[in-house]
Amino acid sequence: MERDTPVGRIVPLSPPVETRARQLVEAGLVAWSGQRLAPMAPVARTRGQRTVADLVLEDREWSSAQGWH
Repeated sequence: MERDTPVGRIVPLSPPVETRARQLVEAGLVAWSGQRLAPMAPVARTRGQRTVADLVLEDREWSSAQGWH
C-alpha cells in the first residue's frame, strides 16, 4: 500500500428527500400540496413468470455477447 495516495473522500450526507422537496417548494421550483400520490396501476406487465429483472439481465447478457457494452 502506498502512502499519500487518496483512496476516498469524506462528504456530508445529503438531506432527506422530504427536506429537499420542501426546499424546492419554498424556492418556487415545484408545486406540491404535501399529500402523498395515489397508487397507480402498473403501466406495463411482463408476459409469463419472468420478472423485469430477468428481462434486464437477459438483455445485458445478449448485448455483451454482441459486443455492445
